[in-house]
Order: sequence, then structure tokens, then C-alpha cells
Amino acid sequence: MRAALAIGCCFVVAGGCSSNGSNQPAEWTFHTTPDKWSEPRIFQTPGEEDWSHIVSLERNTGQAAAAERVYAPNKAYWFSVSDADAPAGRHCAGSVTIYTERQYLLEMKIAPMRCHFQPDARWINEKLVYVRAWLGRVLAVDLIVDVEEERILYKEMSHWGQIAFQQWKQAAAGRPLAKTPAMTDFLIREG
Repeated sequence: MRAALAIGCCFVVAGGCSSNGSNQPAEWTFHTTPDKWSEPRIFQTPGEEDWSHIVSLERNTGQAAAAERVYAPNKAYWFSVSDADAPAGRHCAGSVTIYTERQYLLEMKIAPMRCHFQPDARWINEKLVYVRAWLGRVLAVDLIVDVEEERILYKEMSHWGQIAFQQWKQAAAGRPLAKTPAMTDFLIREG
């Protein structure tokens, strides 16, 4: 009974750690619950309905920054990931600049982001780019962008599952849940 109560507390804690844009906590649904994991892993949740304060796509008529260009399989389109200007550990805006044979560049801005984690971007095919950008130590945004249509096709939040993994293990052992300072990184702050 005590273990069931502790596991229930994990759901309450986890549910209260993510925001869906309203005052109601978002509910986390695990494909496989952390008690079955052999080690911590990244898991996804839907995230917020309005992402405009986290990610934007804008046309940019300026020059691309001097950064490594990663070419698409068609060898015509490319993207580059910007280096963060702020000191490591601080929040700043990350960006991915995309060229698609137009008179302008497509700029994906991601903020606020931990500066020492550059966005990870990869081509999926000739016109789709996958981007993962860490907003903190345990929270990231996953995106798939259609560079020809200039729109985000897919967006989810990714969570580093170490805290959930530890709490499920503690609950299964009948120990009280540990309070960790990293728990604040789960919060999605609005505005």
C-alpha cells in the first residue's frame, strides 16, 4: 500500500511539473513506465499549444553567419547552427539558419535556451529538418520543419528522465521521494 501511495505521488509530482498553457497541470503518459527502465532515458510529452514564445520561423534577408553548412541530400539546401553569444550556462536564443534557393534565409529562433547546448539539427530527407534544442538541463523541444513550406510539422517536449526514474525506483523500494534542486528545471515558465 505504501509503495502504491508513493507511486501515486510520482504521478502528482510529474503531472504538476509540466504546463499546458492553462492553470491545470499537464498529464504525463509514459509508453513504458520508469519502473521498467534499466536506466534513465529521454521521454516525450505534448508540451504547450502555443509555442510562439519558444520557437519562431522568420524570413531573413541578411547574410548567414559564418558557420558550418550542413547540406541536404539534394546538395542544394543547407542549414547552419549558430554559436551562442552569451556565456555558458546562461539563457540565450539559439538559432538554425536554413537556405532553400530563395532570395532570403529561413531563421528558426529558439528561446530561452541553455547556451552551452547548441541546437542539434539533422536532415531527415531533402526538405525536412529535425531539430532538438535543450531549454535547460532536463527539458528540450523536438521539432520537424518543412523547409519548403516554411512551417513546423511536428513539435513535442523531451524530458531527461533521471528524476522520474529515481522517484519510481524509490517508490518501489518504499522510500520517501527525494527532493532535488533539478526539479525546478521541469517547470515550463510562461512568458
